[in-house]
Amino acid sequence: MSPALSYPLAVLIGFFAGLVGSAHLTLSLSSGASVIVLYGLSLLLFLIGVDALLTTEHVRSFLRNARPFGRHAGIFLLTFLVTLTVWMALSRVSLTAGRVAAAALGRSTEATALSTWLTLVPVLVFLAVFAVVAVIEFAAAGQRWWGRVRGWIVDDWRGRAGLVLVAALIDAAIFSVWLGEFEFLWLVLLYLAALAVMPLLDRALARSRLWAVARQTLAEALHYKVVVVWVVAMLLLIIVMPQAVAGDGLTLKSRVQSYLNFALLTVGVGLSLLTVGLATYTLPNEIIGKQIFMTTSKPIPRWQIVAGKWLGIGVLNTGLLLFSGGAVWGFTEYMRKQPTSVPDDRKALEAEVLSVRHSVPLAEPPDLLARAQQIVRQQREEGRIRPDQEAEQVASKLQELRQTWKSLGPGKDQVYQFKNLMVDRTKPGEFLHIRLKPNSNSGVDDLIFRIRYMAGDPDEVNTQPTIREMEIPAERVTTLVVPAYAVNSEGTLKFRMMNLNSNDVMTFEEPQSFELLYGIGTFHWNLVRALAILWCRLAFIAAMGLLFSSFLSFPVAFLTTTVPFLIAAVSGFIGEALDAAARLPGGKDPIWGPLQLGRVLVPLGKAVVWLLPDFSKYDAVENVVDGQLVPLMWVLMSFGKLVLFGCLVLGVVG
Repeated sequence: MSPALSYPLAVLIGFFAGLVGSAHLTLSLSSGASVIVLYGLSLLLFLIGVDALLTTEHVRSFLRNARPFGRHAGIFLLTFLVTLTVWMALSRVSLTAGRVAAAALGRSTEATALSTWLTLVPVLVFLAVFAVVAVIEFAAAGQRWWGRVRGWIVDDWRGRAGLVLVAALIDAAIFSVWLGEFEFLWLVLLYLAALAVMPLLDRALARSRLWAVARQTLAEALHYKVVVVWVVAMLLLIIVMPQAVAGDGLTLKSRVQSYLNFALLTVGVGLSLLTVGLATYTLPNEIIGKQIFMTTSKPIPRWQIVAGKWLGIGVLNTGLLLFSGGAVWGFTEYMRKQPTSVPDDRKALEAEVLSVRHSVPLAEPPDLLARAQQIVRQQREEGRIRPDQEAEQVASKLQELRQTWKSLGPGKDQVYQFKNLMVDRTKPGEFLHIRLKPNSNSGVDDLIFRIRYMAGDPDEVNTQPTIREMEIPAERVTTLVVPAYAVNSEGTLKFRMMNLNSNDVMTFEEPQSFELLYGIGTFHWNLVRALAILWCRLAFIAAMGLLFSSFLSFPVAFLTTTVPFLIAAVSGFIGEALDAAARLPGGKDPIWGPLQLGRVLVPLGKAVVWLLPDFSKYDAVENVVDGQLVPLMWVLMSFGKLVLFGCLVLGVVG
């Protein structure tokens, strides 16, 4: 077939394939997923268009030297991508127009139509930036300044990344002006300020051999395309999640909590795997490529090479945490101002998620230990226990009394106290939150407890105790809102509760199943502390990866580092499972009983869990999502155990 027919035929096939693909994606994908695909296609076409515009000789060389199949395949693929992108964008436009019409008729909100328009802004910005580059390319051809900029864009991928960053800055400015919110613009300015820190560090540490290795490691990491693709994919997920998450499908509070949970998990897992890959690849790659011999020939100790690479990976993680954490904060603020139709939903969001609350456990009655000792003493006098069993029996009886004290039988009531509360009782609009998660011994699913409660001190009139009744489900968390003025002058909240069920016993087994929370700070610093804990984990993972990569090849070192990382992530669960496996009745072996493997594997598993740090012990994600305080002590303990002690031990071993 002649080229005059084959090329138009390739365009026509690509066009219809794009139409079919766009229809299939529009019908099969959710709104959030279709937005992700649209952004990805727009970014791909933007980069292809910039390359074709600025490197026309490459395009001509391809058309001149490629085989006919390659030329036809290229034309088909380009037509397919353009058609797919255009039709998906047009589907968003039609959806927006429909929502605008529905808003005009009062069938939907203007905010919904506005949010749909905003999803098209990045696509239009990519198109505008490409148009500006095209105009400058033709208008400033031969200009020296444009030649330097053009060469930087063509010869270095960071030039293309700079164009994408310019587009992101324009997007942030448009979002800020359109929505009247300047969080996104502040974020981009913060990122630009962070990038300006690198030249300052170069000047301050110009003669440091440690920093020279760190900077070389950082530059190598930024040259790896897989690193760039990984980071961009992770940031795209963080950016698109606000449109994709639905929570419980009803409340704004659940949407924000779902977003925080997914976004922080994405940051944690994504950066951890990226750190494992970099730490286990950089040394073997330099050894295989023999670049390491150029470094070791200089007067630099070998420990400084490893420490410098660890520092470079740490600096990279700091920058990525700054970017991703800022994005999480910015889009949380964006979601915070979204409309909601549920009464008191916004108040619940502000009080229970976007504030930092301190947890206060129940104050135990002071006479429980004395009662336990008295009961055990009486049993010993009656000869029912031996003197050497007294201490064990006192501990057992004390636990039993605690469980009884935290149980409410049918028709029973109990007064509970929360002491040493540092709240402003006189501040209007100040509230406390009591979290209840009752259990039932009846085994009935979806059991509902009816309770009557009173928060306040009957002896102090200004606490204004009021009696209320409500229903709370078993095995689920229920939050009771109590005004701050219910706290008495001694800083104690008295909470009296009665079980109105006629047959069911209400119990609170875990300490977190009955606790009081009150606000002491803001969400922003809670997020910063959570990211600081994550950085400490990444620093430990980097040290472990560099240790294994110093004597193993990349694939083996990657696997050897990933397995301990996964064990450390679920160390608490593994420890509990091993304890449960070791306590089977009758001395039965928990693993392949006839072979008695449990006698060897259980102690070996406990030894591995003991050697590795427990990442789950200081897991701040749940605290951030629930609006509970991430203690500063967690940050200090993570830094001490993982960075100062853990990295030092791994460095000495290596």
